[in-house]
Amino acid sequence: MMEWLGRLEEMQKQNIRFVEVVHVDGRRFTGEWLGVRESPNGRQAVIVDRSGREVCLYFPAIRQLMF
Repeated sequence: MMEWLGRLEEMQKQNIRFVEVVHVDGRRFTGEWLGVRESPNGRQAVIVDRSGREVCLYFPAIRQLMF
């Protein structure tokens, strides 16, 4: 998870709004970055996809984060 904290700081500095997240099973999610949410099972990256659906991905399940 520590590797994502650096990427998130970089996104904030550059005011990045749209991201693409690659899940460990190969699925790709694109959308507007909402932020990080704490849950009982750990931290989640939260984005809204093009259809307006909220997508939450646990940090250990993220293979790659692109912007």
